[in-house]
Amino acid sequence: MIDIVSLIQYNRNDINMQGDLTMRKLVGIILIMALMTSGCASLVQGDEPAGEKVKEKKEEKKEFEPATTVEGMLREGPGKYAGDKYDEAKVNAELDKLGDNLTADEAYKHIVQLLAEDYGPLVDGLDQIDPTIEVDVETPDGEMNAPPEAKEFHVSILLDASGSMAQSISGGKKMDLAKRAIQGFVSNLPESAQVSIRVYGHKGSNSSADKKVSCGSSEVIYPAGKPDTTQVKKAISSIQPAGWTPLASAIKSAKKEIAGMKKENVKNIVYVVSDGKETCDGDPVAAAKSLHESDIEAVVNIIGLDLNNSEQQALRDVASAGGGEYTSVQSQEELEEHFEKERERINAEWESWELNGTLEAGSIYVKKLALYNDIDGKIIVSNQREGSRMDKAMWYLNEKKRLQGGEYGEEYNKLEKELVTHRWRLIGEYRRDRYLHMSDELKTQEKGAQEEIEKRAEEGKISD
Repeated sequence: MIDIVSLIQYNRNDINMQGDLTMRKLVGIILIMALMTSGCASLVQGDEPAGEKVKEKKEEKKEFEPATTVEGMLREGPGKYAGDKYDEAKVNAELDKLGDNLTADEAYKHIVQLLAEDYGPLVDGLDQIDPTIEVDVETPDGEMNAPPEAKEFHVSILLDASGSMAQSISGGKKMDLAKRAIQGFVSNLPESAQVSIRVYGHKGSNSSADKKVSCGSSEVIYPAGKPDTTQVKKAISSIQPAGWTPLASAIKSAKKEIAGMKKENVKNIVYVVSDGKETCDGDPVAAAKSLHESDIEAVVNIIGLDLNNSEQQALRDVASAGGGEYTSVQSQEELEEHFEKERERINAEWESWELNGTLEAGSIYVKKLALYNDIDGKIIVSNQREGSRMDKAMWYLNEKKRLQGGEYGEEYNKLEKELVTHRWRLIGEYRRDRYLHMSDELKTQEKGAQEEIEKRAEEGKISD
């Protein structure tokens, strides 16, 4: 350290010789050196910055306190020797470090820190199980997912009114048979269905002079609506066989009609009732294919009345292009039988779907319950294991007389009944209550899904 006093004494003569200016310079130098020396001394002493104290406070860990609710108990593990890490000798050694005269609360706190099981992942697993049961089975009308929403299907009937429909077959005139069959079919459609009826070739005559008029005739006589047998009968009663057979034009018009009212969850089915092939120079195969492959996705089925081989093949090609089926009938009985078979086919598909959906709902129930049972079983094992190990630790402290009041004293009783046993019971009751709730919820969901499936199937079936 610099001796400031000696420095001043040494320079007195120099100060006298050079005057006040030199004196002022010297004093400034001395003051700067003094300040530097003082600063160095301060750093050497190592005063602790205030920020370090704040940092230390932040790093201090909050002292562990055992949970008093079951939700907290399930989240405070795992303890140091929980699960597969358990070693009774090591646990006892840890307990020996606690000394004597322990209170029940002090002993319990350390026992929890040593032995609390890791319930957290198991509880998370239970929380992730969704009890909802949704069946993913395709319905006969193409709809997916269940419980399925009520789905409409639109039946568009195209009735041939060409002159040849005036001819008779077994049972009466073709037109009269077709009308009765249509009325019977419509009367059995489910309430959720929409039906429309279009007639074609009903104007003019089958003479060459009327070809243009007749080939241009295609008209909706029953706009899409609920299947009302009385109104359907009224709409078709006045239709009489007249002209040519504009089948392609009728299919194209049906496509426009269906597209104009297109909405979600509607399946479109077209039934053509005809006794002859196209006679108006159109291309019904192309028209049927265009209808079927459009976003409408309609299926074209054709019922041929008393046709020769050439006519049957022509209409069979149309049905094939439309993704549907061709059926030939020669009498009233066959026509009625066709519609009856169609009803049975649709109903059989719905019954099969209902069965598959019911089985799928049951399968989902079993799988989810099995998953829950697996986790629930692990909680049972953990709870029993934890309780047993905590009992051993408690007995060890009691035998070593480490608790206040000595062996089997008041603190031991509190530790046993109010803390360790209470914890074991709370977790056990939590597990049981969750299991019963989940089991009931899954059963309710399964029943609800099956009821919705049954309801959807009944809505889709055609009544007798």
